[in-house]
Amino acid sequence: MRVIVKPSEAEGKVLVIAELSLMEYFEARRGADIVYRCTSGRVASPLARFIGESIAYLRGIRHCGSV
Repeated sequence: MRVIVKPSEAEGKVLVIAELSLMEYFEARRGADIVYRCTSGRVASPLARFIGESIAYLRGIRHCGSV
């Protein structure tokens, strides 16, 4: 997996692109489907929910290990 970060056209924002192999994508999609089923289908896109929860997790650990 490779993560590409580029400045966004929106001021103060960045664009994060994850480049995945097909196998990694299908594993992520399978995980997203599990999350979707466990939330009773309250989300239109299970992959979007999976990504959203991943971003929330990363925000939560952003300063982990900072001195």
